[in-house]
Amino acid sequence: MRSTIQKHVLTGLWRHRPFVTFWSATTISLFGSQITLLALPLTAVLLLHASAGQMSTLTALEMLPAFGLSLFAGVLVDRLHRRLLLVAADLGRAVLLALVPLAALLGMLRMELLYPVALLNGALNLVAELAAGAFLPALVAREQLIEANSSLAASTSVAEVAGPGLASFCVQLLTAPLALVLDVLSFLVSGLLLRSLRVVEPSASTEPHNILREMRAGLTIILRERMLRPIALTSLTMNLFGGAFDALVILYFSQALGLTPLAIGAIFTVGSIGSLAGAILSAWLTRWLGMGPAIIGGAILIGMGWSVIPLAMGPLPLLLLILAGGRIISGLGNTIYNLISTSLSQQRVSEQMLGRYRASLNFIGVGFLPLGAALGGVLGAVIGLRPALAIAAVGISTGFLWVWWSPLRRLRQSF
Repeated sequence: MRSTIQKHVLTGLWRHRPFVTFWSATTISLFGSQITLLALPLTAVLLLHASAGQMSTLTALEMLPAFGLSLFAGVLVDRLHRRLLLVAADLGRAVLLALVPLAALLGMLRMELLYPVALLNGALNLVAELAAGAFLPALVAREQLIEANSSLAASTSVAEVAGPGLASFCVQLLTAPLALVLDVLSFLVSGLLLRSLRVVEPSASTEPHNILREMRAGLTIILRERMLRPIALTSLTMNLFGGAFDALVILYFSQALGLTPLAIGAIFTVGSIGSLAGAILSAWLTRWLGMGPAIIGGAILIGMGWSVIPLAMGPLPLLLLILAGGRIISGLGNTIYNLISTSLSQQRVSEQMLGRYRASLNFIGVGFLPLGAALGGVLGAVIGLRPALAIAAVGISTGFLWVWWSPLRRLRQSF
């Protein structure tokens, strides 16, 4: 397998058929997921008139698996075939999300249905994310990781540009539940493409199964690895306050600012230009600044971008411009930070351990999103949406301090 990979170093990543198939499947499902990202909360807000508390509950349930299941999911990813896990996650999400438009057509749509859908969708998203990140080093050479991650990040950015616009159009035209049908179709196509892949994955450990010890193994890497530990702490801080922000931002746009679904989709669409720019610039920034300074810069930009959102005011054209600008800055920083830190971990952690490492990072970082979402719901109900978002933005802005005061500041290494 490695000799095949080395050959593709010379011929180029885009002539590497397994990666192109993987990229195609990922891109298609990303487009669908971006639609759900907007359509599912708008289903709750517009059709079911969800309150701030209900929205925070919905957001928290989708994020909860990142905390409750991450470590166990990491063991599964390192023990089972990652390609098969990706296929199963795609098909499972297709069936799950199809329940929402079906319930709407039958007149049975309730928040009590959206809650388990959000929870199970979050669990499958977790498995798919962990499996994809651990699967990539089996497809490409180490020297190509940052290029491969940049290509996938570019797909994410393009999906973020087109997905919300398409979703908002469908919501405006067909209602939010029916927009989810597009995501169902995307997962079905993605699953079929991934099923066609024929890639030799690294052998799983032959040691006797000890679930608790295997779950601890990923945490041990983070605690001992001085380059990866500050990244985990930065992610923890930004995701804690980011969960509060995510729980309220759609409600803030819709109720406090009075924006239509089309306007909200336009903000997300235009703002995603920053994510695309981050995917394009990451390799160059890594060569120019080094991996550590580039990661720090990305974390700073994330805080700057989100801080603009609760400060936005004025006539509608100016308001939309400010909100889109904030999204562009945060998207730029988020892509740079995630892409380069992911590439760094894929370089420093063995393939056999990548699933557990990424699971532990989710547990420490993303796992705090549900707590943040609950915090956002309380703050939004007590002090109002704008002040709650301002507090969340300040919290996000402090996240860069962990990577700033760490050895990463002096890490000039690049691929």
